[in-house]
Amino acid sequence: MRAILFGIAVTFAAGSVQASQLPAALILDYSGPPRAGIEAYGEIQPGREIGLGPRDRMVLLHYGSCRQVAVTGGKVSVSAESLTVSGSLENRDAGRFCPQEVSLSNVSTAPQPISARVDCMIIGKHKADLGEVEIMDGDQLLLSVPAQGYRLITAPAAPEMKPGKTYSLVAKGIRGAELAKVPVMVDPTAQDRACLLRLD
Repeated sequence: MRAILFGIAVTFAAGSVQASQLPAALILDYSGPPRAGIEAYGEIQPGREIGLGPRDRMVLLHYGSCRQVAVTGGKVSVSAESLTVSGSLENRDAGRFCPQEVSLSNVSTAPQPISARVDCMIIGKHKADLGEVEIMDGDQLLLSVPAQGYRLITAPAAPEMKPGKTYSLVAKGIRGAELAKVPVMVDPTAQDRACLLRLD
């Protein structure tokens, strides 16, 4: 599976959600029998323990520690602070990937940092509702990035956003309705941050 490169995590406005209710980890990939709440691009709440069969495989990104871990078999215990694996047949730690956060519910007019190219995973309760993301330069459409499953990836030849310039990120539903619109600005230091786009 391809490693995460950079990111946008869309969160609730400050104070609207208790910390204990926030997800603690993201499932990047899962292979095994169907089970409640366990699917690729699904999130895990703190306090959950997941038992895996000997052939079940899961790749997780833990938000608090920024760890990306691939596990085959055993038990995974998730808290807000850490992710613990026990009894696993394979446990591969792929390193640290800390998500960049951009909030679609942010009412501030200040632009939020974003990478020059869009390569994001769509997460959240309403992730299936997102059809595409548009980047607007004033009234001009700069980029239109359709969802591919739960991924948004710009074409290699697509124009890039310029550092220091403010753009509008417009999230649209599968029927074309506007879901949210926030100002963004390219942060050169965000090029290698993990990209998560949340729709809750």
